[in-house]
Amino acid sequence: MPLARFFFKKTPNPGSRPGFTLLNGIALYQVVGGAIGISLALRLGLKMENEANSSLLAVLLACLLYSFSIICGILLLQNARKHLTLSIINQVLQVLSLGIGSFAFNYVAGVKIGLGLDFLESWIVNLKFSLSSFQFVFNAASTNQYVTINLLAIFLLYLLERSKEKVM
Repeated sequence: MPLARFFFKKTPNPGSRPGFTLLNGIALYQVVGGAIGISLALRLGLKMENEANSSLLAVLLACLLYSFSIICGILLLQNARKHLTLSIINQVLQVLSLGIGSFAFNYVAGVKIGLGLDFLESWIVNLKFSLSSFQFVFNAASTNQYVTINLLAIFLLYLLERSKEKVM
């Protein structure tokens, strides 16, 4: 029962039942997405045979970002008014996936429903789905050339901004 108090908001009317709020749903989504991401990153880290410093650093960075998602969710559950901005930052980090030249970045804590362009010999439009993914490449020989927009992160940003107006 103690965990349930985080997800159900108390209503001001005595005798009425607490309800599951939109912000509690987003908070739960951030916690679960971060937990899945950490488990996938640690699983990958344990399976690495060639433990280069850059690979270990990428796994550490992934775990830090996924931990940030979990913290954002927990803080949003505790006090939405005070910590809504952190959840907005977490979603902003997930909006754009980019691979250009020797740089690539992709961070998703949860679900990605992405619309993107791959710049190969010709431009290819893709619809991408993924679950808690992370990629960080810097100064590599070559990476794929792509840009992807996470439509779900944009939708969650919209909901968070709408909630911000109501909560503040």
